[in-house]
This record gives sequence, structure tokens and C-alpha cells, in this order.
Amino acid sequence: MRPLRLYRPTQLSPCGYLPNKLSRSDYVDPRLELTDEELTELNTLGFRRSGKLVYRPACPSCSACQSARFALNAMHINRRLKRTIKRCRHYQLAIEPADFQQEHYQLYAHYIRQRHSDGAMFPPTEQQYREFICSHFGNTALLTLRCQQNLIGCLVFDRLLDGVSSVYCYFDPAHEHNSPGRYLIYSLSRLGQALGLRYHYLGYYIADCRKMLYKAEWQPLELQQQGHWHPAAWNKGR
Repeated sequence: MRPLRLYRPTQLSPCGYLPNKLSRSDYVDPRLELTDEELTELNTLGFRRSGKLVYRPACPSCSACQSARFALNAMHINRRLKRTIKRCRHYQLAIEPADFQQEHYQLYAHYIRQRHSDGAMFPPTEQQYREFICSHFGNTALLTLRCQQNLIGCLVFDRLLDGVSSVYCYFDPAHEHNSPGRYLIYSLSRLGQALGLRYHYLGYYIADCRKMLYKAEWQPLELQQQGHWHPAAWNKGR
């Protein structure tokens, strides 16, 4: 991989996940058009993508963010997941391009208003959606979920050389009782298996952040610590 210049802001900002914490990230030069090989290597090193910004936390006094992944060929299907698969079996799945579509944006905006009105992404705008979802490096697609032709869920994902990477998931809160988010992660994992890929990357896991705890459901989970991947503590000895 060619040398890549990193930028680190001098100022700290409030953490979006943990109260009373300050955050900072390293950013890959945003002027670069990154290749699939570079994106895969950066992902393995703990970087994530938000639009065309590729970043990794570099907080001076906190290391709570840990990249999470699990091996696709060892994915454990527990009772909760079995129930979700059963409840969602009447939904229709499809792969769609990560282009701007009003139908997708309307569902995204509804999700943000209903589920994240207290977060940094509120209020949602078309510009925000275009920059976050539709700006990418060409290896991104949408896994969509429909009920009677109505869009009810969408998982934005990147296809890497060694796996699939979930970027963002949004869905109609009216269907939350059927766990569409969990079903989309499972369905993307099955797609990755069919493509012969090794891992499903889930983004950052933060043990003290309630919104991140769902990632612990996916077993056998690995976390990156000090530049190396290790089984999550609750997996050791299994």
C-alpha cells in the first residue's frame, strides 16, 4: 500500500457516545481516491468510513472505541436470531446502488427523527444524506428490505477484499418489533458467505455505550486492541 498522509485536528470535540469525554480522530487525506486494497487494509487497521472521510479514533485519554468483526464461516445463530429470521421471512431483500433516491432518503429522515432526535445527525437533510450515504469510493451498495413493495429497511455496506463492512443501518420504527436491523446484518453476513469472504466488520464497539451493545450479539466477535485482533473477552475459553 502506498504511504497515506494522515491529518489530526488540534482541537478536541465532545464525544458523541460517552458523556463527559472528549474525542479526536486521525483522518486519511480526503483528497485521495482510495483503492479497494487500501480501503481493505485501512479497515483491518481499525479505520472506518463516513462518506468519503476515512478515520480512526485518536482520543488522548480514552481508548473505548474498539473495531469489531466476526468470522462469517463461524457465525453463531442463537435463539434470538432464529426468532428474527422467522419473523422476517416474508420480507423481500434486494441489492440496490448507493445512489440518491427520494424513497431511501425519506425512510432515513423518518428514522433519524424517530430514533435519534437527540443526536448529531438531527435534523436530517438531503445534503447530509448525500454526503454520508451516497459519497463513497465505488465499493458501496445498499441491502434493502421491503414489505409488500414498501421500503422498510436499508443497510449501507462496503464490499472489501476480505469481507463486508456495515456502514449504517436505518429502518421504519413501526417494524422494530420484528428486528429488521438484526435481520439485515444476518442477511448481509449470508451474502458475504456466498461471496467467499472471511469477515463481517461491524464498526466500533464501546462497552459502556448502550447503542453499541447489539454488536456483542454477533459471535464469535473479535475486537481490535493495540493494533491486533483478539477474541472478545466473553469468547475466550469457548
